[in-house]
Amino acid sequence: DAAAAWAALEGTELDNPTVLAYLREEFSEEIAWLMNWYDSGVPIVRFEVLEVDPSQVLTGLSADLGPLDGDVVARAVAICPAENLVRSSPIRGRRMPAVSAGAWRERLSDEHLELLRNRYGADVKHLGYELS
Repeated sequence: DAAAAWAALEGTELDNPTVLAYLREEFSEEIAWLMNWYDSGVPIVRFEVLEVDPSQVLTGLSADLGPLDGDVVARAVAICPAENLVRSSPIRGRRMPAVSAGAWRERLSDEHLELLRNRYGADVKHLGYELS
């Protein structure tokens, strides 16, 4: 269960061997779930685009949601600004730190980055991102 795995890591420093073991083994279950969801055909909204241009994202969903005129999109953006997604998570009910996209890389060691690239690099590319 992902919640139990995350709970075991709570408060653990990133360089702890338990974190590295999690990245090597258990994180693959979360990646598999993500890849299945990504390949399912469900409309995908990239957070980094939503944050920069929410109107564009909503307009792009017209094919899945039905026609959305400018007034509907403007109202949706006004009611639920993108920064709300950073402030809280309805699933986990916790606050997330306000950080820029990709800021997590600054906190990871070379060992973490190498492990992630080697183990999950093909998945990252499949999701449409470049490895850095």
